[in-house]
Amino acid sequence: MTTVVEMLFTPTTEAYRHDPSKLDPALEYASAAKGCLGIYHGTVVEDPSQLLLIVVWKTLEDHQALMNNQEVYPKLLEAFAPSGDITQGDMFHVHFTPDSTQLASVLNAPYTSYSYVLSLKPGKDAARAEVAFKGLAGVTGVNGCYGGIMGKVVERNEQILLFGWDDPKFHESGRTLEGVWQLRQEIHETVDKFKAGHVCFTTYKKFEA
Repeated sequence: MTTVVEMLFTPTTEAYRHDPSKLDPALEYASAAKGCLGIYHGTVVEDPSQLLLIVVWKTLEDHQALMNNQEVYPKLLEAFAPSGDITQGDMFHVHFTPDSTQLASVLNAPYTSYSYVLSLKPGKDAARAEVAFKGLAGVTGVNGCYGGIMGKVVERNEQILLFGWDDPKFHESGRTLEGVWQLRQEIHETVDKFKAGHVCFTTYKKFEA
């Protein structure tokens, strides 16, 4: 199954941090929309002021249809407001590879990590970072890891990695493995700025491949 994943990073409110179910009324609209396959949300472990919302769509057009619905979408935005400010957020879409089975494994893990490139060092080639990202996504046998998946952002020339974990501490220990360390060195030599963190998702609608 080929899907597209909506990712939204946005500032949270104190009300949401105290009670994540405050977001449910907004998610009800998204869940009922044509092509919505899964919904996950949670605060970033490293910065709880940030909310990450992930919605899995059958097609990009399905999400666009919801946003273009002049009757439903304003109600969704109004219902979202008590939990976060979408106008201050960063929303984009990602096509992940290799398949939706791995995407489901990553999203349904106890913790999900994300990392994506914001900018490259002067004179560095994006293809070099992409090769390293693909290498990391293919790493197996890391304790406490559910595997990884790499995707390309639709709206801009960026790659993103998602991994599933039993706990963020396993991510930290996995970084020292020889093969992983070499790939991370390649990324650090190429990438100037990147965004990374972990989320313990609340599942509103479980995605199943």
